[in-house]
Amino acid sequence: MQLTICGREEAYDRLKKPEDFTHVISISDAKREVPAVEGVYKVKKRLVLSFDDVSIVRKGYREPRAEDVERILRLAATVDDKSSLLCHCEQGISRSTAAAFIVLCDRFGPKREAEAMSFIINCQEGARPNELMVEIADQLMKRGGAMVKELELARMMRHAMYFQLR
Repeated sequence: MQLTICGREEAYDRLKKPEDFTHVISISDAKREVPAVEGVYKVKKRLVLSFDDVSIVRKGYREPRAEDVERILRLAATVDDKSSLLCHCEQGISRSTAAAFIVLCDRFGPKREAEAMSFIINCQEGARPNELMVEIADQLMKRGGAMVKELELARMMRHAMYFQLR
């Protein structure tokens, strides 16, 4: 499987050639008037979601919900080794990396969450997957906290690397 994780601007450029992708997950802020970037609708297997990058319920924000993650899992079920998936959100850091992590955990199966997280970090160095999306997916996929644990380990490693570089 080929995976591309990026922000909205890069997705706009990449989707000028929609034939390069078999699948796309497009996530925008809830208040954005035009949720999907141009080209998304030319990709046959696509998912357009609209929610804010929050990990707790906050007044005035639309948090990711179980139905959003269920839709990601339905798309994930159609991804195979020959697929080329583009995941994008506004910046390509949090919601898109969480969506990609969910897809990979589904594809790889249980007990391979560390491999999935490693794949995400190698694909998008600044990855900080949305915590709430990962928590919901962990519950829906009955992973017993394994996905959340990998998210926490990735966060701790990022902090440790930061302090080593200082």
